[in-house]
Amino acid sequence: MTPHRTRLQEVALGMVLLGVIFSSILYGVMISQTRKYYERFKKDQRIVKSMVFAVLWVSAQI
Repeated sequence: MTPHRTRLQEVALGMVLLGVIFSSILYGVMISQTRKYYERFKKDQRIVKSMVFAVLWVSAQI
C-alpha cells in the first residue's frame, strides 16, 4: 500500500522532476560544447585547455 500524498507534495515532486530533466539537458549541452572546443581549438595553450576541463570537472561534482 502506498502512502497518500497531498496535492502540494505532488506539485513539489513534479517541480523536482522538471528541474532534474532541465539540469540534465543543460549538462549534456555543456559536455557537447566542451567536446567541440577540444576538437576545434587543438592549438590553444595548455592552461586554457586545463581551465576548460576544470570548469567541466567542477560542474560535474556539484
